[in-house]
Amino acid sequence: MIKNLRMAGFIPEILAESTSLHEQLLRSIWRGEIHSNTIKVHKNNNVYLSGDDDRMIYLIEKGQVKRVMYSLSGKECILAIHCMGDVFGESCLAGAGARIETALAMENTILKQIPSQSILRAVQLRTIQVNDLIRHLVKRNLEQELFIVDLLTLSSEFRLGKTLLLLAYKLGEERPSGIAIPKRIIQEELSQMIGTTRPRVSEFLQKFRQLGLIELSAERFIIIKEENLANYLLRAA
Repeated sequence: MIKNLRMAGFIPEILAESTSLHEQLLRSIWRGEIHSNTIKVHKNNNVYLSGDDDRMIYLIEKGQVKRVMYSLSGKECILAIHCMGDVFGESCLAGAGARIETALAMENTILKQIPSQSILRAVQLRTIQVNDLIRHLVKRNLEQELFIVDLLTLSSEFRLGKTLLLLAYKLGEERPSGIAIPKRIIQEELSQMIGTTRPRVSEFLQKFRQLGLIELSAERFIIIKEENLANYLLRAA
């Protein structure tokens, strides 16, 4: 899926690679080597809030979560969207309990909640491989660095196109007409992800549709014409 993105430079090699951290966590939980709780978070409810003294790491068993930060004026910026198999909340491993961002369930979600001390103990006992944990943390840091670079160096139209390709890579389902993002990502959320206004997102999406780069399914899901969109962005770069 999304076979051309790495060649085109849209996804750095390290981000395209999968790590076995979530598999090790699940195996360790099943063996009783790591303590965890299973929690259910309903759609639009918070997993944690900015300022919470939360020292947990989360593994998504089902559902979807977005991590957001808010400006002093209350403007929302989406840092990342996580789906089944993803691990998030790792910042508590640094020792600071207070969250700087909010994690919100985008649909009904089931999570494994793991105390950070259990993770560190598992690393000491080599239940969790330290190399896999380090690689996971480096990837998460790189994702945030690239996010900042894109905000500073790319046009809002290019950021939207790249974001759609990344969402297709992460969440997409192959269909005859293209790669469908099988979750309803509203225009307001897209604007929060790329740092522009909702009317501008609407304008760009309409342009992409007219150019045959995307289309909408009967369920109003965005379908990405991967090669067309990637080539358009490469020509515009």
